[in-house]
Amino acid sequence: METETPRIVDFVLDRPLERPCEELANHLNSMYNQLPVNAFLCNRDGIYLWCNKFQAKMARLESAESVFGKTIFDFIPEDVATQVWTDDCLVMEQNRTMTFHENGITQDGEFYKTAVTKTPVRNSQDEVVGMIGMAIVLLNRKPSEVEVISKLQDKGLTERESQCLFVLSKGKTAKEIAIRLDLSPRTVEKHIENIKNKLDCYRRSQLIEFVISAIQ
Repeated sequence: METETPRIVDFVLDRPLERPCEELANHLNSMYNQLPVNAFLCNRDGIYLWCNKFQAKMARLESAESVFGKTIFDFIPEDVATQVWTDDCLVMEQNRTMTFHENGITQDGEFYKTAVTKTPVRNSQDEVVGMIGMAIVLLNRKPSEVEVISKLQDKGLTERESQCLFVLSKGKTAKEIAIRLDLSPRTVEKHIENIKNKLDCYRRSQLIEFVISAIQ
């Protein structure tokens, strides 16, 4: 007997939506709100159509319904979001389930580390029209600035480098870091260059991963 899920998903992802599909949300909530995982559904363009209550809580949303119409770029720094979106595109383009380890920081300063499995969603013509993801949260905590800077210094960074890395991990630019720390932008850029060379990390996602490893 054919299940209801494919028909609902096919209906939702094969056409533009102006508002959430209540039928789809009810069906997915019945399955994924009982599991201790973060879950979400997006269309081929990366626009979220649904998430469960755990994902909504971690994203600091007022409700799960308010994820509708947003993308990953609404939640994390642009360069980190770009890497996540690249992984999402790979899942949909290759039409196969993949698992990734994703690290980041929420808008209110909580560092997180997740293992997320992403699966392409296909329509009745076997075309990929979206993706559903389930993530296990391995770390989710908001350490104080003092703690983070101390931990980074223990890893071999100077106090100024640690301060710059802490603010950089929050998605701030060199100019914004300079204002925050009362330094010149050029000085901040030099500190960031030194940090990247010391750690052999050249993307913000790698730097965030280093910060997370330091505070675990």
